[in-house]
Amino acid sequence: MTKRPTAGRRHHRFPLRNVVEFTRWDPKNNVFGFATDISVGGAFVETAFPAEPGSQIVVRVWPPGWPSEMLLAGTVRWGSGAGMGVEFTGVGPREALAIHALVVAHRAQVRERAKLTG
Repeated sequence: MTKRPTAGRRHHRFPLRNVVEFTRWDPKNNVFGFATDISVGGAFVETAFPAEPGSQIVVRVWPPGWPSEMLLAGTVRWGSGAGMGVEFTGVGPREALAIHALVVAHRAQVRERAKLTG
């Protein structure tokens, strides 16, 4: 799997593996994938069906403990056979909190697995 280099990014990406759903704003055409890194600036979405570069999409995530999902608007900046790089647009405080919640939950899961295996 080839990912774009991280040099030149404005926001540090945090590794995770979180189920996401994305669509080109058509709720009848949902595609599933995994966010494998994320920041307030964007994410890499691992999927067998990446959207074309330049596509406007919405990424749906489910932050743990939140009463509902969070919709993150974005633009596909690049794609590969493994997935696509998405730049988020219009991330406000609520969206930033949702992204933070995903990262914190992933880190807690990693620590818990390390305790069980280590």
